[in-house]
Amino acid sequence: NTTVISSTLSDCSAMADAGAIFSFYDNVIIRFWRIIRCNTPHAIDSNHWKIDAADNCWGTNDPSDYIPLYLNVSPWLVLNITAMPSTITPARTSVIRVNLTNNSAGHDTMSGGIVVPDGIPVAFAVTSGFGGILPQATTITSGATTATFTSAAAGTGTISATVDGQTVDVHIISTQSVIPFPGFLQPPTDPDDDGIFEDLNTNGRLDFADVVLYFNQMTWIAANEPVAAFDLNGNGRIDFADVVALFNEI
Repeated sequence: NTTVISSTLSDCSAMADAGAIFSFYDNVIIRFWRIIRCNTPHAIDSNHWKIDAADNCWGTNDPSDYIPLYLNVSPWLVLNITAMPSTITPARTSVIRVNLTNNSAGHDTMSGGIVVPDGIPVAFAVTSGFGGILPQATTITSGATTATFTSAAAGTGTISATVDGQTVDVHIISTQSVIPFPGFLQPPTDPDDDGIFEDLNTNGRLDFADVVLYFNQMTWIAANEPVAAFDLNGNGRIDFADVVALFNEI
């Protein structure tokens, strides 16, 4: 048996059969490879069907066109993108994370301690909405990389990330800026940077006084503040469940 892990094959070609790997007799296991542009007519092939090529990156989230159906390539690695937080206000930031550690079966492969090769290029872009992202070009290290989106105006923004032939995107909601509560000079703050403004009395922390203030001002919040910035349970409205959720965060 032959096992090879965490390698890159790109722009390979052959007169027939496989552009990257063809096995005549040996049982071959490949894991956490990046295999791109190696289709002649397939990237890998075998004369005995004994290639195990699960958990590899094929430059696309659907590699079915690149591998013979009789070879084991499932599950394969998929490009994934997340935003944290996914709701911000103008001038605030969200961290955009891209990884190649999740596979098509929904499992995170990081627990195995092996990842795709470092140095895979990632291109970030803001495809809709107002704001900017930096860096726009970076590389994957230890299976992932990040960039920072800064909102310039209220609205919904879309940020994309492209690796080889695959592009994924994530949406970020930028709400209107929050305003001071009645009787306060400064607007609420978001101490934990999760997009929810828990510090209503602006003393720099979440405490029981904020819970009381939230309960007393529920009607005012719904009428005057961006709901998404105070909707702790994510149901799209201001209600008593948000008060309970705020209390449970203390």
